[in-house]
Amino acid sequence: MRASHGGDYPLLFTPARIAGLDLPNRLVMAPTAINFANPDGTPSDRQIEYYRMRAEGGVGLIIVEAAFVRADGRSFSHSLGLDQDSQIPEFRRLAQAIQAAGAKAGIQLVHGGRRANPQIIGGQPLGPSPIPCPLRQVVPRELREEEVPGLSQAFVAAAERAQEAGFDLICLHMAHGTLLHQFLTPLANQRQDQYGRNLEGRLRLPLMIVQGIRERLGPDIALSCRISAEDGVEGGLKLSDTCQIARGLRAAGADLVDVSFGIQGSTPLTSPTQEAPFGCFVPFAERIRQDAGGPVIAVGKIWDPALAEEILKSGRTDLIALSRPLLADPDLPRKWKEGQPKLVRPCIGDNKGCLGRLFQDLEVRCSVNPSLGRG
Repeated sequence: MRASHGGDYPLLFTPARIAGLDLPNRLVMAPTAINFANPDGTPSDRQIEYYRMRAEGGVGLIIVEAAFVRADGRSFSHSLGLDQDSQIPEFRRLAQAIQAAGAKAGIQLVHGGRRANPQIIGGQPLGPSPIPCPLRQVVPRELREEEVPGLSQAFVAAAERAQEAGFDLICLHMAHGTLLHQFLTPLANQRQDQYGRNLEGRLRLPLMIVQGIRERLGPDIALSCRISAEDGVEGGLKLSDTCQIARGLRAAGADLVDVSFGIQGSTPLTSPTQEAPFGCFVPFAERIRQDAGGPVIAVGKIWDPALAEEILKSGRTDLIALSRPLLADPDLPRKWKEGQPKLVRPCIGDNKGCLGRLFQDLEVRCSVNPSLGRG
């Protein structure tokens, strides 16, 4: 085996300091729900092993899948949660396992809002407006104006727990139709109070959370925001809107903008299918990087190391995120670095074994990696 030490892809495998983190390379494992957690929201032993394997496989930064900040925002029966102090020790085990294997450890924080599962939360989901989620088809209860600051406090408290557990980065989930995205998009937010009316109002809660985390945790932990560059649905957010959103988040204290795409029913899908072009969401990340400044993460079928290297070389993004390819082959980064990309077990992008099961509230599997989740 030829050990090129990243010689074929020097930018991809050169250590970099981004958002205050010293990363061994520029590959990121994107937050990807797998539904392996314990019933109380703590990571299970096999979930910790799952992430340890992917850190050992050579990715520079792992952003652990979304953990709910309040029990009424839980979407899956075995999703992670950081809503209680008692959960901190098990999350510390997870962060330490990732770090010991050579990667930096991040974690995403979320509230599902109208996407929360009524059977799991035991009642009606919450939302900025009483507009049903296209996925669940359940009308949420509209949050009262005086209730909204409590959501901010829940995110800040969860971030504090993540910091105590030893994570290097916190990612706020503001994409893909979760509660913070619901506040941002006119497709879900038709409020006429200070948290609605226009983009400035719809952005108020996300900015409150970013500012609250910075005030509570200080500058020593990296803070990322994952946004959908466009909703991909008529009447939804456009790139010009999300450039303004990104500028606001950066000004409020976000170090890094993680640029994804879409909401339920979007075109193209949030997880690109086999027919989607490679690098399909990179132009959005490039535009947001130019407009808002600061580092960004790009995602969207960047499944070839030569493509990843070229995207970095041209200055279109600062970090490259992979999701489903790391389910298919946890050793993908090492194989790329060693100049052996043909040895990678390739993701086929069929979305059946992974997302298809997740949205049935089942454990994620992989069509090409039968060992996933069975250990």
